[in-house]
Amino acid sequence: MYLIGLNRNAETGAAHMAILEKGLKGLKRHYRLAETAHWPQDTPEATVEAALAGLYTDPRWTVRRKVFSQDRRPAKNVRTPPLIAARFDASEAGRSGCPETRRPDTRFIDALRARNLPLEGVAVTREAAWRREDFGELRRGNNYFVPGPDLETVLRTVFSEGRLTLDPSLPMADRLAPGPPETFQPPIPNPAGELSEGDLWLAVSLPIWFSETVRKVARYGDA
Repeated sequence: MYLIGLNRNAETGAAHMAILEKGLKGLKRHYRLAETAHWPQDTPEATVEAALAGLYTDPRWTVRRKVFSQDRRPAKNVRTPPLIAARFDASEAGRSGCPETRRPDTRFIDALRARNLPLEGVAVTREAAWRREDFGELRRGNNYFVPGPDLETVLRTVFSEGRLTLDPSLPMADRLAPGPPETFQPPIPNPAGELSEGDLWLAVSLPIWFSETVRKVARYGDA
């Protein structure tokens, strides 16, 4: 199946996206970075929303897989659209600006969910461990609060084990290509809106972290 990671800066409007192909080799998950995209500062939310909606329904990123029943019903070939993991801000100041009124800023990802786009929201935090907050509607994904070092560790592990490759045709393949596994350090994301390896690597790490960490239960007939 395919995974889409979206790292959008809510303040500047800049966004970085990564599409990865996920497969199994030797009972381990392997990932191939297949495509990337970038939107500059001051890009309207609606532009990124429309692009993501188009990718979700694009047949290039949708696969079909067999799902087996546990009650002896026939296996079904079901359509599997890409899994989307999108970053949101862990907190934003309330109207009064007081720290006590700070709360997660999920407006952008909730707007995507309102367009019938299931997605997993991921906020980068300084907490000791990751945690989940369930979204109200079923099959719309949930929100995860993940320490930054956890994202880096998972990405470094997947690369060091040879389970992450880059399509050489990517425009930034030469700049994104990590060095030797023992020296690979995911670049620290840059809050500026310019194209940077750090911002793009964060987009790559979001769906990989989810795939490697969160157990997703597939139900018979789920698409």
